[in-house]
Amino acid sequence: MWHDRIYALGPPSTDDVDSGWIEAGTLPYPLAYSACVSVRESVYVLGGETWDDKSPAGAAVGNHATAEVLRLRWNGSTRQVDVERNALPPLPRACQYHAATSFGEVIYVVASHTRTVESRRLDESHFWSLDLAAPAGERTWKSLPVWPGPPREKMAFVALGTSTEDAPGRGPSLYLMGGATWAKQADGTPDDANGTHFDDGYRFDLATRTWTPIASLLRLNESRTIDTTGYEWDAGANRWRRVASPVEQRSPFSLAARPLAAAPAIRLDDAHLLLFSGATGRYVTLDVQDRPNFPNDFLIYDARSDVWQLGGLMPAGSSPRPPSSGRGGS
Repeated sequence: MWHDRIYALGPPSTDDVDSGWIEAGTLPYPLAYSACVSVRESVYVLGGETWDDKSPAGAAVGNHATAEVLRLRWNGSTRQVDVERNALPPLPRACQYHAATSFGEVIYVVASHTRTVESRRLDESHFWSLDLAAPAGERTWKSLPVWPGPPREKMAFVALGTSTEDAPGRGPSLYLMGGATWAKQADGTPDDANGTHFDDGYRFDLATRTWTPIASLLRLNESRTIDTTGYEWDAGANRWRRVASPVEQRSPFSLAARPLAAAPAIRLDDAHLLLFSGATGRYVTLDVQDRPNFPNDFLIYDARSDVWQLGGLMPAGSSPRPPSSGRGGS
């Protein structure tokens, strides 16, 4: 189910006029998996996945990616969100499950795609920027060097630093972390056992326009209680298999850094970011009804020392209940 509703959360006030969640309008079409950035009191909604019941020719097309950029602004008079279509030039390619951030007046987007319809996993990476300080008629998406790691989607992407360098090598930078790539069989059906969830990360220095690796995500004990009764881990096939006679088994992931995808990330201050929950991909081959919720912990990254640490626990992690589509993870 794709939705088009917009909700707004107002700040606390003495008369409660703007406090609490309210319905604040609709998008021009249902939309999911877009990348959003806030610049100049506007929210730019970049691409995403939408759904159409009919194509212009009248044929059913279902869900598909879009390249359009929407601009959302709060209207204090109507207490609704005004939506501007085609607010910026369209993305160079239609995108879904991508990520965006901004530094100053510049919007940055990272995305991955398939080269051909025969591709059985993501195999092409893109990195674009657009400067909002340019006159409206001169705004264009520019290509930048892509990160040195594998193509991926559902990555975290955050800008840190200040316009004045306060420590060697720690000026304005963008941080890309985690993510995942799906896989499919030769006949096009999902191949969850061969999808990959990543634990690596990279820093893009805005001054030198170069990428360097950062510390991998943490090696963490499992914070969830996961019932794998009726399954056993097949290391050779990289998947959980149903068994008739359950046996007690140790976690097959106890010695590995924990990958994360679809994890919200925010800037905490000039040198720290927070990474919330996310899919590890370790239980995606369980039957859908047996997959656990995502972890409920959050991580803190210190850009000055290049160190991750566990920040604490949230009340709950999100749920991976939708049917498997080759893009899931738990």
